[in-house]
Amino acid sequence: MFVLEPWHWWVLTLLFTVFAAFLHSTYFLWMSISSAAVGAVLWFQPLVPALYQVLGFGLITLAGVALFQLFSPSEAPEEEAQSEQALPRGELYIGRVFTLDAPISNGLGKIEIDGRIWPVRGEQMEAGTDVRIVGIDGIHTSLLSVEKVEED
Repeated sequence: MFVLEPWHWWVLTLLFTVFAAFLHSTYFLWMSISSAAVGAVLWFQPLVPALYQVLGFGLITLAGVALFQLFSPSEAPEEEAQSEQALPRGELYIGRVFTLDAPISNGLGKIEIDGRIWPVRGEQMEAGTDVRIVGIDGIHTSLLSVEKVEED
């Protein structure tokens, strides 16, 4: 017969906590909380049978996950989430006019948009020049293509 002791549950707590941290998973977080709770109960009441320990672990985990899902705010409405997945973030800026923060030399420069620095590609221009974003280059990197805004 296998006997579960408090340290077994605390080792599981440590493992689930590591998984939760690296995988950003609330499921592992609740498993960590559940195993810590069962380990604490077993510390004070060492005669709890292994079946009840495992049942308690499962019930606490399921209840925690269910309550978290029920009461946690959704991150974004589905329509917004789908539209963000359909377009790379840089494509949201196409057609908009911004001012260069750094000069474009050797074809590359920088623009700050909404607190983020974006690399840009275009003809040679000085810092402070107004440019229009005309496209996006690159698959994984967001390199914005720009052209100088013509003054009327």
